[in-house]
Amino acid sequence: MTTTETISKTIPLTAWEQIVVVCLFAVIFIGLVVYLLGWFSRQQTNWQNFTKERDVFWQAWLEKSNCNTTDAMGKVTEALDSVNLAIHANTTIVQGIADQLTKHDDKVDKKFDHAVSSVEKIVTNGNGNKIKERRKIPAPKEV
Repeated sequence: MTTTETISKTIPLTAWEQIVVVCLFAVIFIGLVVYLLGWFSRQQTNWQNFTKERDVFWQAWLEKSNCNTTDAMGKVTEALDSVNLAIHANTTIVQGIADQLTKHDDKVDKKFDHAVSSVEKIVTNGNGNKIKERRKIPAPKEV
């Protein structure tokens, strides 16, 4: 056997047949790569659309939540303003009552001191015993 016969027996296909097999392999391989790249591109597009929808949903939710929070804080501010006005009014009323009580207490103290000094007079009798002598003295005029 010659060298060409052994080589042709080891490679069962002719050159044209081998070229066809290599070309078919290349076409199938390139087709598979193109298909995979297209599939990955579609997956990426689906993922981007999903994240875009999610982002739009959360942005709308945050905007609504911020509006609700702003409205609630406005109501809290109004309530605090009304409480502040009520406290201020009550403070003014209490201060006026305190002034009136102070004036009243001063009048009562004056009247009490006058009553004590004018009604009770301690006099010593002849035996050295103290007795209370009561006499009527007109009360001072109110101021």
